[in-house]
Amino acid sequence: MFRFFCEQCGFEIWSIEVIPKLKCHCGIYSQCEEKECGIDE
Repeated sequence: MFRFFCEQCGFEIWSIEVIPKLKCHCGIYSQCEEKECGIDE
């Protein structure tokens, strides 16, 4: 999972794939970090 986020406006979205050039609410490119999926079923 990839977490895209912006510390300026609090935007956050999770995706299973990288979204290139994803912009947040304030119009700057959001930061991305990769997270391991810790979902137990």
